[in-house]
Amino acid sequence: MANTIIVHDPEGIQRMLRHGLAPVTDNRQALMALGFAAKYPNGRDAYERGIWSRSVDHGYRSSDFRRMLVEQIAHLIA
Repeated sequence: MANTIIVHDPEGIQRMLRHGLAPVTDNRQALMALGFAAKYPNGRDAYERGIWSRSVDHGYRSSDFRRMLVEQIAHLIA
């Protein structure tokens, strides 16, 4: 079984996101401070309620001048 790294502060969450990873944290306030919201707030089980997401604007694509949004995911554990 793989080891899971749990980050506790906003800087650790940001660092993992910069590396393309989905951080796992136990700090709800840090997620909210970074603009994350529960993806399934009325989820049926703890797994669904633990998925948080945010959209990040990466500016315009050069080929067709559309804005490009990227969804970032984080996992909140109790």
